[in-house]
Amino acid sequence: MIEASGLTKIYPFYGAALRDVSFTIPDGQFVGILGKNGAGKTTTMNIITGLLAKDSGSIFIDGHPDGQMETLSIGYLPESPEFFEYMTCREYFRYIASACGYEGDVEKRTGEVISLIGLAPAIDQKIKGFSRGMKQRVGIGCALYSGKEIILLDEPTSALDPQGRA
Repeated sequence: MIEASGLTKIYPFYGAALRDVSFTIPDGQFVGILGKNGAGKTTTMNIITGLLAKDSGSIFIDGHPDGQMETLSIGYLPESPEFFEYMTCREYFRYIASACGYEGDVEKRTGEVISLIGLAPAIDQKIKGFSRGMKQRVGIGCALYSGKEIILLDEPTSALDPQGRA
């Protein structure tokens, strides 16, 4: 499903975030990337999603070389998600449905995702009033919304309470 070979990313004034990183993640596998701060975990995810250019190496996602696949085929929760806080949770997921080209029943899928992330009681509240943990749940819901086969979650349990982590 994901195959990386020789990924390298060097930032000016910082140095190498990735140097000759290679890995293969077969279809149907759950994988965690562990490492200390600055090890290149987020950089790797940003390269996989196409949000960041690599300096060298190659990456294939579902057989497609980088640059030849739609980044929308990946559900992604960034390390620090941002939202349109003037929207309610329901409105925001309608926006996500449109942005990711969801073709199913939007109201049904929105209800499913809201239930899955445990925010049904807050569905019509503005995101502006949400705690950090509630916003993290919204971010997880965004990554899961489209039902894509590849889901990347960067620091998914950050700010979550024990129930949210479970």
